[in-house]
Amino acid sequence: MRGTKLAFRTEPGQIIPLGTITDLTKDLYNGIPVKSYPTIRVVCGNYKGSETDVTFYITINQEGELVDQLDTVTLSPGNSFTNTYDVPGIGLTILAEAAAGSGSDKVRVLAFVYGFSPFAHKNNHCD
Repeated sequence: MRGTKLAFRTEPGQIIPLGTITDLTKDLYNGIPVKSYPTIRVVCGNYKGSETDVTFYITINQEGELVDQLDTVTLSPGNSFTNTYDVPGIGLTILAEAAAGSGSDKVRVLAFVYGFSPFAHKNNHCD
């Protein structure tokens, strides 16, 4: 059985202050668990009403250590990004950096990670 499972999502309307870097996966010591998926899809977005660009750092995480940059994407307000990757290791961390700016003191971002496995089981919410 083939299937896709939601492995991670940010809180709805995740807010980060301008001029800061926020670990969107901060509550996960090893990052998003991706070791059981041969392929993952990462979706990131910067809400339309945000004040500045946001840079997402998609990083391989091994036992709590950021090992290597898998991808870096900068999105202006109202834009989103999606890409698939071969499984990068056991964990994935996503950092979001909001550019400094004037006006409001925060931006709203979103991030989702989906895992695909050709051996998925129906008890793990696969389609």
